[in-house]
Amino acid sequence: MLSHTGDLHRILPSSESKTPGYQSPGITPIIASENGTQIVNYTTAVIAGIEDDDSYTPNPIEIGVGQTIAWLNGDTISHTVTSGEDVDPYEGIMFDSGAVIPSQYYGLTFDAHGEFDYYCIYHPEMVGEITVE
Repeated sequence: MLSHTGDLHRILPSSESKTPGYQSPGITPIIASENGTQIVNYTTAVIAGIEDDDSYTPNPIEIGVGQTIAWLNGDTISHTVTSGEDVDPYEGIMFDSGAVIPSQYYGLTFDAHGEFDYYCIYHPEMVGEITVE
């Protein structure tokens, strides 16, 4: 299925569908990078909804260099994972997911140490932090 944002999605039978917080044994979500390769080593995070600093869970997210975070939009409306903060002149420069529609994943690999703030451009009160060690 092709979404309104141009992303290609696989439609699964209901027996294989995912709900946030539930991992079916032996089923791994397929998360494609920009070049179409499958991402295997990742940490899952959930976009929970408009809950200020509890909007993204876990928060903060702690990962190692070279690891990928896969955010699942567990809400019923679209959100973004955008670097920086609202009204920051550099917002979205490091990363910007664009619209992540409900039940869609957005994956991003971090290749450098640091602390990275992010938020939802549609709902600026939704904030998160990533620590890469």
